[in-house]
Amino acid sequence: MKAIILIGEEGDSEGKTNALLKLCGLTLLERNLYTLKEAGVNEFLIICGSHYNVIKDYIEKNGLDADFNMILLNKIEDIVHLTDNKFLIFDVNIIFNANIVKNLMAKANKRSFICIDSSPKYTKVDIPDEKYLNVGIFLSSKSDLRILKSFFQKSFISKQVINKSNIGIYDLKGGFWYKINTQRDLKRAEDILLSQKSPNFDSEDFVSRFIRKTIAKFFVKYLVRTPVSPNQVTLFTFLLFISAALFFSIGDNITAGILVLLALIFDHCDGAIARLKFKTSKYGFWLDNMSDIIGFYSVILGATIGLYIKTHAVLPWIVGMLVFFWQIVIFTDKLLSNYASININTYTLSSIKKENFFGKLLNFYKIKRRLWFGWGVQVLLISLGALLNILLIIFLVFICTMCIPWLIRFI
Repeated sequence: MKAIILIGEEGDSEGKTNALLKLCGLTLLERNLYTLKEAGVNEFLIICGSHYNVIKDYIEKNGLDADFNMILLNKIEDIVHLTDNKFLIFDVNIIFNANIVKNLMAKANKRSFICIDSSPKYTKVDIPDEKYLNVGIFLSSKSDLRILKSFFQKSFISKQVINKSNIGIYDLKGGFWYKINTQRDLKRAEDILLSQKSPNFDSEDFVSRFIRKTIAKFFVKYLVRTPVSPNQVTLFTFLLFISAALFFSIGDNITAGILVLLALIFDHCDGAIARLKFKTSKYGFWLDNMSDIIGFYSVILGATIGLYIKTHAVLPWIVGMLVFFWQIVIFTDKLLSNYASININTYTLSSIKKENFFGKLLNFYKIKRRLWFGWGVQVLLISLGALLNILLIIFLVFICTMCIPWLIRFI
């Protein structure tokens, strides 16, 4: 399906079009294009108006014409002979979720639709009783384009006018969208995007959900404005882990603890940058996971070596190596669990579903452990253990929390 992006005549104090305002490292035009592409739209018509030359120069300079199948036009009337019977229309000033587009595209075999929002979540506005709040997103046919054109610049649309037409209403009901008209709106939009939940939010522990994300947001805010790629941030995080492991091994726990804390924070940044700049990839996901695993195991091993050299006692070595190998066992079990989703005959800890007391206890524990003793919590505890000089106690806590499900497994 084709999408039409409308670039209005309004601009900033210097006359620059709002379409080229930067939001989290991308212009509003780019953010529209990438969001629509993510939703499955493959052809774009951009109505530039008086900004035609400026938009054309920006697209050619940044190579966007190589990434997107697009045509630039001066006015919307020019689309009549270029589009299919049904097409999407968007105001370039709107940021939105790709799911909105997917749901709207599913209605393409029906009549035309206008998106409204009866309970806006991000836009604070009083909606008159006899009006609809116009989002600025439309699904149109050629025959209905003339009617919809009269709604493009209106914030509110009369319910009576809509009811008399053949235009359908698609209520977003608080879905993610936000319209940007001023610099204040741009700042608000940035805060909204930076505060979005990650796709793995439900499986994250409380440290990753709240503490790490809150601190990392400050770094993400500035990193997205630079050419730094998500994979470069991932490699930087990995180097922090390895450096921490080396400092642990030579007994400098303070420096190591600080480096581990920084690695925990920057480990959130790579994924956040990838999502904000539409640079997510399978390779990036794999690189992030593998660097976290190797880096974390290196930290545990380095801390174990450091404890042994410092005390020359057997206990710290035994405790540290138990933590190291139990982490490997848990990681292996996760890999087998992924395989078990394909091969039902595979037996893993994660596949246990006993109906007796211990089975229910195990299932309850696995859920609570993920929230209260997940990866983020473990990394933070190691950092605090290093800074407070209680690493051995932290390792003993690790052993207790990791061994419980494995002991229940054999009951």
